[in-house]
Amino acid sequence: MKKYTICGLSLILVFLISCTRSAVDKNGANVVIKIPSSHELQAKTQNFSSNNYVNKLIQKNALQTMSSDPAPTGFDGTRPLNCFAVMVSVPVSTEDKHKYHCSKNASSQGAAVSFGADVLSAVVSSGGAIEMTLDSGPDRVFRLIGLHSKNGACPGIEESGGVYGNGYLVGEESNVDLIPSKDTEIRMKMSYDSDKYVDQCDGVNFREDSSGGGDNSANRLAVKKDYFPVNQIVESTCQSVDVVGQNNSSNFASVKSTVTFKLLGNGAAMNIYSSYEGCSTNSAVSDVTITAGQDRSQIWFVGPSKNTSPNLDISISFASNPDGLLEVPLTGIQVRSSNDKSFEIYAPNRILAGSCYQFNLDAKYMSNSNYSSHFSATTIAVDNGAAYSDSSCTTSATSVSFTSGKSSSPIYVKTSGLFDSKVKITASYSGFVDGEKIIEVGTGSSVLANVEVRHNNQTMVGDCVKTTVTFLNENYTAINLPAALTLNMSGSGSVASYYNDQWCMAPNGGVSAVAVAAGASSAEFYFSPLIYGTQIVQLTTAEIPAYGMQYFANYQYKISATPSSYTVAPGECVPVAIYTQYQNSSAAYFGTPTTVNVTSPFAMFSDSVCKNNIGNSATIQGGSNYAGVFFLIDNATLGEVNLNLIFQAAGLSPSSFSLTVSQRPAFSSSWGLSAHKVPHNYPLDMKLFWVPFTGIGPYTYSKTAGTGSLAGDIYSPVAAENAAFAVSDSQGATFNITAQTVQNVFTNNFVAGQLPSGYSFSRGSVGKYYDSSGTLVDATAGTPRFDRDSDPATGHAAVGLLIEPASTNHVVYSSYLSASSWNKSYTNVVASTSVLDPTGNSYSDVLEWNNPTFTNMAYASSQAIAPSGGITYSGSVFVKQDTARFVGMKIHEYGSSYGYSGVVIDLATAAVVGMNDPWSGDYSANFGVQKLKNGWFRIWTNYVAKGGSGIQLYLYPAYHGGTTLTPVRDNTATGRTYFWGAQLEVGESVTSYIPTSAVAASRNADAFSVAISTGAPTYASATESTIRFEYSRPEGSRPTTGALFAVCGTNCSMERINANVYFGDSVGFEALALSGGDYRLQTSSNYAANKGVNKLAVSISNDAMYGFNWALNTSSGTSATAYGSYHPNFSNGQIYLGSDGNSLNQTTIHLRSYELWADKISGPGLKTMTNP
Repeated sequence: MKKYTICGLSLILVFLISCTRSAVDKNGANVVIKIPSSHELQAKTQNFSSNNYVNKLIQKNALQTMSSDPAPTGFDGTRPLNCFAVMVSVPVSTEDKHKYHCSKNASSQGAAVSFGADVLSAVVSSGGAIEMTLDSGPDRVFRLIGLHSKNGACPGIEESGGVYGNGYLVGEESNVDLIPSKDTEIRMKMSYDSDKYVDQCDGVNFREDSSGGGDNSANRLAVKKDYFPVNQIVESTCQSVDVVGQNNSSNFASVKSTVTFKLLGNGAAMNIYSSYEGCSTNSAVSDVTITAGQDRSQIWFVGPSKNTSPNLDISISFASNPDGLLEVPLTGIQVRSSNDKSFEIYAPNRILAGSCYQFNLDAKYMSNSNYSSHFSATTIAVDNGAAYSDSSCTTSATSVSFTSGKSSSPIYVKTSGLFDSKVKITASYSGFVDGEKIIEVGTGSSVLANVEVRHNNQTMVGDCVKTTVTFLNENYTAINLPAALTLNMSGSGSVASYYNDQWCMAPNGGVSAVAVAAGASSAEFYFSPLIYGTQIVQLTTAEIPAYGMQYFANYQYKISATPSSYTVAPGECVPVAIYTQYQNSSAAYFGTPTTVNVTSPFAMFSDSVCKNNIGNSATIQGGSNYAGVFFLIDNATLGEVNLNLIFQAAGLSPSSFSLTVSQRPAFSSSWGLSAHKVPHNYPLDMKLFWVPFTGIGPYTYSKTAGTGSLAGDIYSPVAAENAAFAVSDSQGATFNITAQTVQNVFTNNFVAGQLPSGYSFSRGSVGKYYDSSGTLVDATAGTPRFDRDSDPATGHAAVGLLIEPASTNHVVYSSYLSASSWNKSYTNVVASTSVLDPTGNSYSDVLEWNNPTFTNMAYASSQAIAPSGGITYSGSVFVKQDTARFVGMKIHEYGSSYGYSGVVIDLATAAVVGMNDPWSGDYSANFGVQKLKNGWFRIWTNYVAKGGSGIQLYLYPAYHGGTTLTPVRDNTATGRTYFWGAQLEVGESVTSYIPTSAVAASRNADAFSVAISTGAPTYASATESTIRFEYSRPEGSRPTTGALFAVCGTNCSMERINANVYFGDSVGFEALALSGGDYRLQTSSNYAANKGVNKLAVSISNDAMYGFNWALNTSSGTSATAYGSYHPNFSNGQIYLGSDGNSLNQTTIHLRSYELWADKISGPGLKTMTNP
């Protein structure tokens, strides 16, 4: 095959190269592209469009490598394009199938720029040569990308670490055919247009979840003290500095690996503390740690005496520094007395030449408290500029005066200095330490792109803290606003109150807003922290992204627990409110959950009927200060008792109270009834026939009539009998009851694996289920699916009839990862025929880690679909261990609204944990695992979409290393994993697997019913009936509102009993009867259901009392009133399963059994046949 040479020849501007030839092998072409030297470039005329600046809105700690630096000056000047790369693309059907995709952010100014590419060259400097090996083929597109390197070095994109700004498209040639056995010459114009750039790229050389290329990690740690008194400390008191990660551009950056260090003061080790509280209590720490992914740590110490050490140098001594970070000390810190006074000049770090700025001058003690007694004129000196007394900077001034009672005064400054020159402002007055501020002369437009926030970041709860917000352009240079705006302040969980005055006396409201006039360069407000610890206040405007303002508030919280009553009785389910509070009893909100440990003589529950036992701890969720719990009260003694409860949480003061518990009431029968109807086919729990928490045990039971057997407190009845019993407590109280057994009309047992005759079943598609061997098999359209437990530990036990709503799998080629629809990043796909997949076929894909430089995560991502905001998506995939142990899967949403939810599994133990991705603020809440045979697992998660551009599945063959399961990913993890059957569907439930090929595939809903005359030919009661229903939920299914069953008369809209499942695992019951003008509708409370098997029962009659009764897992209730003159007549009616008779349900269940009685079974009978 002939070699190919790319000859880039500028017809107008610049000659790129002379043709250079190289030998190639039979599979490709060696291509050489020579970049002109800097001298050749500078000698040419340059083609510039309007001098636009990039207006990308970037905050501190953003992960972009491509930045918002000003546009380069072309091929020469102060910011030349001095590094070059070539990107080559081949024809594909759509742009998103390229290996790389680069574009200009939609919020950036100027014309849109977007292109895909498949080959990315090395980066070379001016005069260098780019060598590439390309495959032959038609319609290649070559693009020459120019970059400005801030330090002159030209590292590869993946290791640039913030060296480069945006990438400029300086040359392009399309429709290039690389034909075998033929030389090809390419002539390419080379020109510079400051509007023709890209500022975000995706692909294997560009870090996942990042808008730019390369690694923006810190390469140094710097000691900083940017808050008042700047580079000064107060002697013999607790002081702090920040140690921050920085990149080559001196921007804040996270450390790649955990580092540990000490601080040295004037070369000697200092006693250091992790918090103000630790410093004040002399709780020193030996080292400071900044963990991987973090960018700073605030460190406390006690300042030396100014008599012994008037100046202090603080440096870093590393104990562990795996990445070889540099150390930048802070030198020349001046040590002051707390009573020393000075001036703080609130001014930005950069200003534009020729603009008039208002700065604020504050008189303060060195301890940072305001000094309000300074009324004399203060001298103002401005080097490289001038001070003025008016906002238009027309009247020069050399001093400024303070209004009586005020500690702050405005000054106005203007400079004509050149770019990068310094402006020094000095405020002087006799007896004060000079206040100084050094400002750089910046550049850029007058368009708002960012903010700078200054405030005291060490404060106390209840303090009044001044905050100044300065408005900046794209180059972080202060501007005078071209238009008015509104600045909003808020705090997660109401962490602060906001004020307009320096005494914090006039609150603006719960969520404060400051109106800022056009022409202003800054805004002020005051806030008073409400919560102890490190907090973040969010500052937002309609014009720029939110800014998180962080501060530390020193305070002490407490737990406060209060019962609804201090005098209680046995059997009561008593609510107790648990709060986190300040010591002054105001509400305290934490950003993370708080675990409250409870010592109590009573069992604790999460629900108001005391059924869901939660052990000995309660949780106050992050962002809240409240948790409600319930205690089931009992007193098995003969008199009144006082019992104590204690509530404790780490770091908070405990709370306790005493309850006065009365004696149990007299022993009595359930609902005051002595005659009961009970099912003949269920053992009776005799404890259900007397009112709980009455009498004093032990209790005795004796049979006085009947042919069934009584063993202890369990009676086994026989059909068609009338049994009688005497029930007594230890104090001699006795009552008598009778129990008439009732034979059921029919029992449909779906666990047996057969659909009873007479049922009408439909599903318009194939559906998958597990057979008796645990193999995932197909049921043809219209065939019921009698499912088995997939877990081999159960022997693949029968679990009942699978009923599911319709669903669609949006992952194309769901079991074929080699397809081009799957984007592979640092991974290889190896088809395996030696391992059986869950269907028993010899095919599954091995996803193999391939990241020898450990710079990025290895993953495969499915083809994205457009999400709908507020809609829940469920994602799942089958995995099996090969060489990797910890494997991950997540639902990932990208675009202007983004987020994720994921799950990580330990394939050695089957343990799972919710994913915690360090590049996102989201945390996974709903996730799980289903065990299969042959070492397979199905992992799943749910995610509520936010309305971004796309949503897709990510599969990680090696999520992290080590031997302990964690939620945090690790680029150094290696290994391979079997993947099969990926699924992304709409809805809270993970439904049965739906295989796909080139397009999404769907499964229809299951629905069936039976005529009562068919299922129960002898049933003809119009006055009373009882229904029992048993179901379970498959792993990964979450209930949404829908009907579990309905028993209807001839019209479901007029005669019906039904049970509905609701989101949140609760079940409620409903009875409807309508005849002429007689309308009766009664509903029950909602009861918490189990995630496993649930048993429920309903009875109804036209009796004068207890006409509508229900029970769920022994939780029971009754209407306790007459149902009405008309009872639902079910003769000639219909039974619907998975429907309310009018529409299909939207929940996923295993239907286990269904029973019907033509009689009303009483409450104890309902409870005994719903025992868990």
